[in-house]
Amino acid sequence: MSSKGMKILIVITCCILLVLLMNPISLSAYYNNYRLNKFEKKLFNLSLPPNTRELSKYSKVGGLYGNGDNCDFLARRKIVSSLDIEELIKFYNTDNKGVQIIINYIEQSSEGNIVELEVVEEGKNSYFDLRCT
Repeated sequence: MSSKGMKILIVITCCILLVLLMNPISLSAYYNNYRLNKFEKKLFNLSLPPNTRELSKYSKVGGLYGNGDNCDFLARRKIVSSLDIEELIKFYNTDNKGVQIIINYIEQSSEGNIVELEVVEEGKNSYFDLRCT
């Protein structure tokens, strides 16, 4: 391929990439992923109580609750702890840095109580993100 043909190919490729990245739907998805990343840190950056370890963590953005053009943000963190449920509730009610945490008891295991911590933020502007319709 000639150098002129290569330049044209590069320009066309750049234009296609620019159009794909700059359309409102793609931008809104990128922006809401950024918001989700910031949101999930509210839960994932909290310290764990003594004798506790993390089993898994999960976060999601989308139309999770209700309907309409709103985004919901969800973050979950599953832990296992030798502390009883009341001690875990007390720990997360005092060391939560202003985050409202929902604590769901899952089951008892040989290591202790398996608990899921959950943080939810509902009804935020979707900015045309298709996941939130």
